Formats: sequence, structure tokens, C-alpha cells
Amino acid sequence: MLVQDLDRNPLACREGKQIPPVAEYVTVKPVLLLELQKSLEDVLGAKTAEFFYTAGSAWARQELRRIRGALSLEGSELAGTFCQRMGQLGWGSWRVADSGPTSLSMVVESGPIAKGYGSSDFPVCHLLCGMVASLAEAVLGGTASCTEIECAATGSSSCSFLAEVQSADEGDAWSW
Repeated sequence: MLVQDLDRNPLACREGKQIPPVAEYVTVKPVLLLELQKSLEDVLGAKTAEFFYTAGSAWARQELRRIRGALSLEGSELAGTFCQRMGQLGWGSWRVADSGPTSLSMVVESGPIAKGYGSSDFPVCHLLCGMVASLAEAVLGGTASCTEIECAATGSSSCSFLAEVQSADEGDAWSW
């Protein structure tokens, strides 16, 4: 499938509506992102994870707004369409493993980051972790934080993420 066809794909349609075309997609091999990540790890160390997490979160937030606005999706329908979209864009096979009122558990198989990174002693899919956090915020509401629980780069069969949403009450709480 060509990149310009992604926005016309039947998977992205609902009741004749489509996600509006975007000319800003750039098709590059994952090695570009991996070299950037590894170079930043050499210079910034652990701060690199925050950088990529934030970038992934910002990108996913924008993509989720596009999907929600074009197709008027919420909840599990929004999550399902986002997962399909991620596969179309080459980010691996995404699926919701479990969800609750304040948590969202995701599994990504054949993700390009873990696959291309090579063997690692620690999880490396910070970009995807940020994306999952934004998905949890869009689906569950509130502010989410996400942790990569398992990573294929560390020897797991897939990458798994757990996003937890802080309720509005928790965010406003304070004590002496």
C-alpha cells in the first residue's frame, strides 16, 4: 500500500467518512530513528527516554485528534482504529490486551524499534510508550503515564505497555 493511500483505506472509514489526507508523512526506514535514539543515548543517557516518550506522545495525540475528528470515534472504537492505523503506518501489530477504568494494557508485536535496536538490557521503545500514554488519555480521559513492561529487545516475544490514568481527584489532592 502506498503512503498516499493510507487515508483512503477502508479500515480507516466509517459510514462513508475518512480520515483527512495528510501530506506530512515521511517514509523512512526505522534505522534513522534508531541511530538518532542511540546517538542521543550516548550523549544524554537516560534522558533520551523522556525525549522520545514526549515526542511519541505528541505525535499520537495529534493522530488521535485527526481520527476522532474525522470518524467521531470514542472508547474502544477509537483504540481499535488507532491500532489499525499504527499497523498501516509500519509501527507493528498493535492490540489492546486489557483495559479498566484507569488503565490500558497494550501489546505491540513486530514493532520496528525493538526489532531494529538489537539486544538490550533495558526496554527501548520509548517512542511507542509515549504513544500508548496518549491513547490511554484519549480513551480513558485524564493524564496518563506509561511504562514498557516487556520489550522484544530484551528477549521478550513482544513489547507490552501499561498506561495508568491519574484521576482528576488524585491530581488535585494535596496534604500538609
